[in-house]
Amino acid sequence: MTRSVESPTKEILEVLGGKIDDLVRLDEVFYEFPEGNRRLKYPSMSILSGSPTFTNQQRYIYDTGTVASNQAEVKYVIGQFELNLQLDLWCRTKEERHDKTQELIEALNSEDRTNGLSLVLEKYHGVIARYDFVGYSFDDEESESQRKEWRATLRVLAHCDAITARKQYIIDETEVTVELPDEIPSG
Repeated sequence: MTRSVESPTKEILEVLGGKIDDLVRLDEVFYEFPEGNRRLKYPSMSILSGSPTFTNQQRYIYDTGTVASNQAEVKYVIGQFELNLQLDLWCRTKEERHDKTQELIEALNSEDRTNGLSLVLEKYHGVIARYDFVGYSFDDEESESQRKEWRATLRVLAHCDAITARKQYIIDETEVTVELPDEIPSG
């Protein structure tokens, strides 16, 4: 069975990964921390998510689908999800790591009028997810140096509306036209 709506967490990760792959030249983007025996192609990046937090809010109608037999799938915004994302960037050299980290920071702030990045989650009701760059760190330890692996960890805060959908009866508007005579006869 094919799902028409993905989980917001999965969609937030994959949409960001696709956008970064378009803006920054990487050999691989994956959505799990690589196993120790995995042979990485450089530069590559993994995108991981912590546990989402949910903020409840007063529900309001986001979208009313097509009406059929006085029923429609009505979508409501019921709150907001917030996720802390970890983007791990692996490179061959320190210089490449610095260059790719800067490219990622620019990609995460590529909007014209505002910092951050807003992307449409097509597979999660078409809502807009907001991605805000929070910071980064370099993991320069002896073991990375011996493996000739240089890693940067970027932190991104992502959030989007939480949607619930249900089929329900709705009142359909009907247009009625009444034609009246110019004069009403008295009786």
